[in-house]
Amino acid sequence: MIIFSRIDERLLHGEIAMDWVGGLNPTRIVIIDDPTAANPMFTRMFQSMAPRGCTVDVLSVKTAEEKLKTEEYTGSGCRALLVAKVPSVYLALLNAGVQISSINVGNMGTSRTRKRLLQYIWATKEELEDFRAIMDKGVELYGQKVPRMEKTDMHKFV
Repeated sequence: MIIFSRIDERLLHGEIAMDWVGGLNPTRIVIIDDPTAANPMFTRMFQSMAPRGCTVDVLSVKTAEEKLKTEEYTGSGCRALLVAKVPSVYLALLNAGVQISSINVGNMGTSRTRKRLLQYIWATKEELEDFRAIMDKGVELYGQKVPRMEKTDMHKFV
């Protein structure tokens, strides 16, 4: 089952491996990103970073749309932590019928085309539209960089 979904353009790094994994105890970390899934070197690198007790899967969006609905990922023996760089990935998963009840927005860095929402969340107009579409599906969307921080409801930004 999916126990946690996060948007973080850094994918798997110390905050996730230490702060989130420690409190959630996933058995699987699922990175969903087309360019990363297409690069065997990046896939092996992320798999080698698996925290104790976890495996790391690196999937394309299309593969994730299919696999995340199978018993391998939905069954009681799986505790999956999902991570993707951008909200459009989660919108695609939801549109494909993947069951996700909430999404944590972690790090979305600055760029010339992004507007600052929180210190650690910047979003383009298109990403704000994706946030709105995700919330319109009844999915809780909140900003929270690390577990010890308070959650910020993303409704106030869209």
